[in-house]
Amino acid sequence: MARQGLHRCAARVLLLVLLALLEHVPVLSLDVSGGRRSTQGERDPKAWGDLKIYIYEGPEKWRNFSAWGDISDSDYGLDQLFPALLKMSAYVTTDPDEADYFVLDAWLFWPDASRSFDEVHEWLSAAGPWWARTEGRDHVFVLTADLARCEYNHGSGHARHGAPNAYMANSIMLHHYGAGLHSKENWCSQDYVRTRWMGGMDPASLLANSLRSKHRCGASDSHSDANGLACLPSQRGERLPRLCHIPYQDIVVPPPKFERQAVQECRQCHYSKEPSKSWKIPYVPEHDVPHGSRNGSMLLFQATPGHFWYEAWYSVGARQNVAMMWGEPMGQIPEPGMEMWVNVGADRGGQYWDMVHEAVFCLASTGTGWGSRFKVMLTHGCLPLLASDGIRAEWEEQIDLRHYAVRLPLSAAYKAPQLIRKWLADGTVAKMQANLECAWRLHWWRRPHGRAFEVTMCELRRRKARVPRGTKMHVDFKACTLTCIPGEEPIQLR
Repeated sequence: MARQGLHRCAARVLLLVLLALLEHVPVLSLDVSGGRRSTQGERDPKAWGDLKIYIYEGPEKWRNFSAWGDISDSDYGLDQLFPALLKMSAYVTTDPDEADYFVLDAWLFWPDASRSFDEVHEWLSAAGPWWARTEGRDHVFVLTADLARCEYNHGSGHARHGAPNAYMANSIMLHHYGAGLHSKENWCSQDYVRTRWMGGMDPASLLANSLRSKHRCGASDSHSDANGLACLPSQRGERLPRLCHIPYQDIVVPPPKFERQAVQECRQCHYSKEPSKSWKIPYVPEHDVPHGSRNGSMLLFQATPGHFWYEAWYSVGARQNVAMMWGEPMGQIPEPGMEMWVNVGADRGGQYWDMVHEAVFCLASTGTGWGSRFKVMLTHGCLPLLASDGIRAEWEEQIDLRHYAVRLPLSAAYKAPQLIRKWLADGTVAKMQANLECAWRLHWWRRPHGRAFEVTMCELRRRKARVPRGTKMHVDFKACTLTCIPGEEPIQLR
């Protein structure tokens, strides 16, 4: 009996020891670096101490890993990756009353594209008084939908996203689509220019007309006006032009695509059949990518012949105009140095990525609402040539992108060959490529190299400090530092 009692006592002691050890075992979480899984056992040291964020843990059905797995490599993967990075940071507070901002850990768009903001609003209102006290102004959402807010504001008749979300109008959206206005018109048909007046595809005219119009949207229909301008009833009953991106309220951030080798097959993760090249970049020595030659194409852009003409809406006509100006794959003689990569099916192939690593500029047009080309091209060392009139790129409101990218209006696209040759000759290209040695980190999320999370936190701090809108963050590209608020010490980005 004494021996059995001793065994039971020893078992209790062992159990207590195991429980004590388990309290200190880091919880498994989404990988934020290069491996498949990582832990939350350490905090990120690069943090400002004057910013506090409270995280709502939404219902498990809103972030079901068991059903979907790790989709953070996809175009829509920030739903998963951003909360994982935030939880590893020192910004998190468990006291909502001291929080400057609130973040909901939920996958609002993909793969569960039926998430209704009505449902989200109801849940937040029941979670405590914090939503109501500011009407959501200090609440931040990750919204990876192709058209950002415009994917959701279609009214109660919309099958995918539920009722109008005018009550979400005050919140901050982290998204990828920097368009202000969005037209519902499908202008791809060859006969469209005869059946519709093309002023409906002119965002500047639409906005000017709506501002001068008594009813703003100018029609009785609750969703669009005669020109196809999408509209949304406000909380006061006015019908206003629907903005996909609200400037200086929402934040256009980079997508997390191509930052590591895919850990599983998933839709929208890696298009290329050569993933070993698509995710390797010249700025990481262990990736073993040639760096510094850049003696390939002056400007590279990619197209799929089967979709090229009837999907002009995909790039808002940018690729079609460029092709017709400089030689498209239908037999015209191309402009020297202007290279169009015509892929077969969904296979971009290893040759395409070799060309990207050698090209000087790469066309960065928008696509299906937004595109990952801007981020992917610059992180692969190719200077982005933005051709997306009226659509703001990632960080365009926060950072002076002129130091490593060019925005070229489509009306001036015909001059691209001459301009690029001039920039090559006068040393502009060399300076911009040198700046990319640091700047690529601003568009990369995963650790240890990524600093996109720091840029996001910096922007929230600047709003708290009431830094005037339009004041850019200062990046010292030679020292590779970021000064968040004027007058304070910069942080190291490397």
